[in-house]
Amino acid sequence: GPGHMLPERLESESGHLREASALLPTTEHDDLLVEMRNFIAFQAHTDGQASTREILQEFESKLSASQSCVFRELLRNLCTFHRTSGGEGIWKLKPEYC
Repeated sequence: GPGHMLPERLESESGHLREASALLPTTEHDDLLVEMRNFIAFQAHTDGQASTREILQEFESKLSASQSCVFRELLRNLCTFHRTSGGEGIWKLKPEYC
């Protein structure tokens, strides 16, 4: 249910990146990837980057169980993660997705 994608989980460096990256090329997640990219590029508070909080507010309620499993890996595919001096997590689109 909602609430399973915690900011800490999204921002954590560890995870099942290898197994999940095997899932990434499948078309099942293409629509989600495009949605995520468009949100971060055009609809976030700052074009081209979004905070963890913004991303969760936008997507958490929309994700199916299988999508939430690969959501973090999709995000890491699309973006590089930074932490502001205030400690907030920020996801910036990689140049090839801008």
